[in-house]
Amino acid sequence: MKAVIVHSWFCILSFWAFNQKGRVQLTVEPEEVGINQPLAITINSNVEGDIVENWPSNFVKGYGIQSLSRYVQDVNTGKMVQEHVVVFTGTFNKVGKYKIGPFYVKAGNKTYTSNSVKVNVVSSPTQGTGEDISRQQLRQPAFGTIEVSATKIYEGEPLVMLGRVYARERTYGRPVLRRPFSVEGVSDVYPLQQTEMWENVSIKRKNYESFAFEKKVLFPVGSGTLNIQPFEIYLPFGTQDYNVVSSVPVVEVIPLPANSPSEFIGAVGEFSVEQNCGAKKMKQGDIIQVEVIVSGTGNLHAIETPVLPLPKGMNTYGDAEVKEDYIFNSQGAVGKVTYTYHIQVTKEGDQTIKPVKIAYFNPKEEKYVSVSAPKAITVSVTGDPAFELQNDTDSMALTNRNADQKNLNDPSQRRFFSGENSWMWYGAGGLLLLAGIVLFLMLKPKKGKEEQPVSQKQKSIEKPVAVSEARELISQASFYLREKQADKFYSSIEKALVVIMAVKLKLPADTGMGRSEMLEELKIQQHASVPVIQKLLEKCDYARFGVADSEDEQEIILKQTEQLIG
Repeated sequence: MKAVIVHSWFCILSFWAFNQKGRVQLTVEPEEVGINQPLAITINSNVEGDIVENWPSNFVKGYGIQSLSRYVQDVNTGKMVQEHVVVFTGTFNKVGKYKIGPFYVKAGNKTYTSNSVKVNVVSSPTQGTGEDISRQQLRQPAFGTIEVSATKIYEGEPLVMLGRVYARERTYGRPVLRRPFSVEGVSDVYPLQQTEMWENVSIKRKNYESFAFEKKVLFPVGSGTLNIQPFEIYLPFGTQDYNVVSSVPVVEVIPLPANSPSEFIGAVGEFSVEQNCGAKKMKQGDIIQVEVIVSGTGNLHAIETPVLPLPKGMNTYGDAEVKEDYIFNSQGAVGKVTYTYHIQVTKEGDQTIKPVKIAYFNPKEEKYVSVSAPKAITVSVTGDPAFELQNDTDSMALTNRNADQKNLNDPSQRRFFSGENSWMWYGAGGLLLLAGIVLFLMLKPKKGKEEQPVSQKQKSIEKPVAVSEARELISQASFYLREKQADKFYSSIEKALVVIMAVKLKLPADTGMGRSEMLEELKIQQHASVPVIQKLLEKCDYARFGVADSEDEQEIILKQTEQLIG
C-alpha cells in the first residue's frame, strides 16, 4: 500500500533530536478484533518530523486523531525530554491476519522506523460473546460488565480489566460515571489507551449498542480471590434515564509454585538476558562498567536486580544503576531494564565474568524457566605495583581501622585524655571557645532585610506566587461549574493540580516536569496527598473521553482540590 504522508504535529525542539537517540514506538489495542470493531493505533516518538503512515489492506481509518505531549526521562542521558503521542482509530472490514506498520518519522535527512504489530480480525467481536451475561441482564434496558483478560492468573501476572456498558439504544446525552470499578488491595495499576466510542455488537443474536471505558492493567500480588468493586454509571435516555451498576467477575490469583530457583528475580512472564562490557584491557585497580539487560514481557517493572557472577579479583562498588525503558499494554510491562554495575578489578591476568543467569516464572507453561546471557565477558588486566589491596577488602576502611587501633594502643594518647590531665584539656578548650565568641561578634556583618541571600528571597516569594496561581485556576473552575461548562471545568482543575504538585515539590516556575513525573516524585517522597491527586487526575482524564461526573460530584472535586492547597 502506498504510504500517505501527513504533516506531524511534533513540536520538540530540533537540537534535542541531535542529542538523543531517535525512537518511534507503535502499539495497537486490542490485537484481536471483530469486523468493524474499533481499535486504537498509538505512535510514541521523541523526534520531530513527518509521519509516514503504513496501513494494511481492508483497514478503514477513522476521522478522529488524538494527540498529546508529555515530558519523560531519557533513559540514556537522565534528562527530561519531550515525547509526543498520536492515536489513530479505525476498523477492519474483512476477516484475516494483518500487519500494521512499520511507520516512519522523517526528520531532515534521517528516517526513523517503528516496529510492526500483528492484528487478528475474527468474524465477531471479542467483546459481547454473552458467556458472562445473564438472561436477567438482557431483559434490562441497559447493563454493565467488567471484562477481564483471564479468570485465573498467577500472582505477578498482568490482568487487563475493562468496563463496558450495553444498551438497547444510544443515550441522548453524555453518560456520567458515578463510581469507577476498583480492586481492593491492589495498588499496582496502570491505565491503558482505548477507543471511547459507541459500537454495535451482537449478543445471543440480538443487537446492542455498547461502549467501553477505563481500561487498566494491574499486577496482583498474593493469592486468593480478588475483591472487585462494581462501577456505577448514569445513562441519560431523555425522559427515561437509567442508572447502571455493573456485575463483577470472579478472578482467582494462584500463588507461584514453591522451590523457585536461586536465580529467580521475581519475574512473571517471558524474559531474556544479556551482558556486555566495553573495556577489554585495563590496569589492576581500574573500575569497569558491566551492563546486564533484562528484556521481555510481564511484570518487568517489578523485577529484582540480577546477581552478577563475579570471580575472585573483582569487587562491586555500590548498587547497580537502573535504567527503565518499557511501556504498559495488554501484555503488561513490555521493554527492557538495564543494570549498570561498577566493578573494580583487583587481580592481574585474564579475568572472566561468567554469563549472568536469571530465572522467571512462565504462566503459559506454568513452570520456572532459567536463561543465561549468550556469552561470558573476558578482560585482560595488567599488574600495577602501586596498587595495594589487603585481603580483598576496602583498603581505606582497613587503614582507618588500623589507625584507630594504633591510637588505642598508644600510651601517650591515653595519658593526654586521662583524668589526671583533664584540667589542661578543659582549660585550653575554654580559652579557645571564648576567643571564638569574641571573634564572631567582631566580624559579624550588620545586614538588613534587603541584604538577605538571593536563595532565601527566592524561597520566601516563590511558593506564594505558585499558590496564588492555583487559587486563580480553582476560581476559574468554580465559574465554569456554575456555567455548566464541564470541559473547561476539568481543564482548570487539571491545571490547578499540576501547579499544586509543583508547589509541594518546591519546583521552579519554569520546570520541565510533566504531571506524570511530578506524581511519581510525590510517590517516592510518600506524600500524603498522592491518593487524592491521583484520583482527581483520573477524573479529569475520564471527562476528556466523555465520561463526566454529575454536578454534585464536580462540587466535591472542586472542594477536594481547594483542600490540597492547605
